[in-house]
Amino acid sequence: MPYPMTVIEFTPENIRLISGYVKEEKIYLTNALEGEDLTIEGKLPVLREASESLKCLKEKALESIKDLGSVILVLPPFDFEVLSNIDGQEYPSNSDGNLTSSDYQNCFNRILNRARNCSAKGEIIDLHPFSFTIDSSERFEDYPTILRAQSLQVNADIHLIDPDFASFAREVLRRNQIEAKLTFVSSYARYEYLYQQRRLPNFYNLDIQAERIEVTTVVSRRITDAKILSKSGKDLLRAIAKELSISTERALELLKTFGFAGDPNFPFQTEEGITLSSLKTAAINAVRDLAQDVYFSLKKTSEPIPMILSGTLAQIEDLDSLFSRLLAINVQAFHCPLFGAKSGAYESMLGALLLANKPYQNMKENTKSVQTSLKRTGFDR
Repeated sequence: MPYPMTVIEFTPENIRLISGYVKEEKIYLTNALEGEDLTIEGKLPVLREASESLKCLKEKALESIKDLGSVILVLPPFDFEVLSNIDGQEYPSNSDGNLTSSDYQNCFNRILNRARNCSAKGEIIDLHPFSFTIDSSERFEDYPTILRAQSLQVNADIHLIDPDFASFAREVLRRNQIEAKLTFVSSYARYEYLYQQRRLPNFYNLDIQAERIEVTTVVSRRITDAKILSKSGKDLLRAIAKELSISTERALELLKTFGFAGDPNFPFQTEEGITLSSLKTAAINAVRDLAQDVYFSLKKTSEPIPMILSGTLAQIEDLDSLFSRLLAINVQAFHCPLFGAKSGAYESMLGALLLANKPYQNMKENTKSVQTSLKRTGFDR
């Protein structure tokens, strides 16, 4: 039986929650919830306000499910750092030579112990295995199907972020009597979901959310860099709204309706008297400033690689084409195909569900079979 999982993501300005499970590589959701925007004091949200927001999300989720199941925490890449290619080796303890989940966990523990002895400043968040070697000869990029071996070696990257934000998020969980079984950086979790959909081993990911913009570099299916830009999706909308003398909500509505279409072959104005040509000009000016920041933040690669545009603003028609022209690279917009979480805000959380379902993750302990009062069918990713 599949086991229930809940993903809680902390962003710089709000908290999101989804609950569901994975069966036969399909994601089934029972909840997709988002809290109200939080007040920021310094570099962190107000603790009491964040705790109350999570409490409300938890109570709403429990209206349709009996318990949260295994909880997964997703955190933003503040001060993201990678410790690369740390290895761990294990010799199966079973006399029959069969590899078990304990052997993998022992390898991971060895890797984490080595990482803790490094001089990195950030807090260790997650471990990303990228190769599995059996008996020092057979190498696999994914979890090997061979279960019988004399030795197992795992190579992994370690992801670290700002310890203050990690401590803040865990305190909010503690105040709500929630313990996370796994923790992932949002850039890594989103990469997993995008890779499952596009199968690109090398790409940039430009994720544009209302509260933040993340740029991630993936090379050979490994994250080499992730950062949060100083601008956000709201800043982009504010620039457009200011030039057109409208609200940011109206600017987003017009962009989602008309994109960068420009004037049609007949006279047309919005109710504010805005022509589509002026909307296009304002939007291009705002995106051009953002594209400059994105360009200088990219970790350059030896060969040109494409960019996947994701997030809540990736839905705007022709935004990918505009970025493609401004950055002089191939930019592809990504639209989430999963019913129930169409918003680009949930893509990293969907990736976290997939990561938690990896065979080497020890998520099935102390969990119950899925129990929900909703009669929702599953949909392909």
